[in-house]
Amino acid sequence: SRGMQEALTRARTYSFGCICFGSLFFGIYQSIQGLSDFLWSKRIPCLPTILDRILRKINYVVHELNEWAYVYVGLYGYSYTSAAKNTTELFRNKGWDDVVDNYLATNIMFMANMAVGLLTAV
Repeated sequence: SRGMQEALTRARTYSFGCICFGSLFFGIYQSIQGLSDFLWSKRIPCLPTILDRILRKINYVVHELNEWAYVYVGLYGYSYTSAAKNTTELFRNKGWDDVVDNYLATNIMFMANMAVGLLTAV
């Protein structure tokens, strides 16, 4: 549809920097989280404790700057930070905070993405 084409063009051009900024931030955060989990599984106590403290310090920022902001960036052309504020406000107003916080939505969206990918590939 025309609206989808416009959103895709906006995401590829005007909003590309905002999407890169958000991806960089989440990439670093998830790398630290993965490293911490790996070190805990290897029973190395000192470094994961430090990493967990760092993660707790930036957890508020991660909660405010969520992955769902990419939708607002692509569809409406907001900057990443204002899109994140809008999505956080939307989730709070609708009572969806727990779903977003519990990574349940990430797994559901992964399955939905896989289904759409399979249906469009066929």
